[in-house]
Amino acid sequence: RLGEALALRADDVDLEHGAVRVHAGKGDEARVVGMRAVADEPLIRWLDVRARLVEVDERSPLFCTLAGQPLRQDYVRHMLPRLARRAGITKRCHAHGLRHSMAVQLDRQPEIGVRTIHVQLGHKRLATTVLYLQRISASELIAAMRNAA
Repeated sequence: RLGEALALRADDVDLEHGAVRVHAGKGDEARVVGMRAVADEPLIRWLDVRARLVEVDERSPLFCTLAGQPLRQDYVRHMLPRLARRAGITKRCHAHGLRHSMAVQLDRQPEIGVRTIHVQLGHKRLATTVLYLQRISASELIAAMRNAA
């Protein structure tokens, strides 16, 4: 969730173990989630840049402005489509869509079970995760059929 990501601090990320501690999850639930190795390199680069920012201290959010100020959710929501267009991505790009993509990527890996995805997403009930994955899969199927027509 975007709010969870924007609330992270640098010490919430454990690169060595590939884990992130989410303190302010939905319903104020805390959890530890896995971080895919593909995220390491960009995150390490950002942490390096962030460490050199004058106004950043231990209270600054992990993802912040170059002045060390928190990012607002509406700023990120407007920034994602702009960055997608610059990258030549024509498909709609939004924060929750990134969450969908992560869930689908995990679901496509046979060694990762629905319970792991359930923890990653932070759903209270496993049934919610199952319905979420079914809905995303159905949406993808419909989109693929439209593109093929």
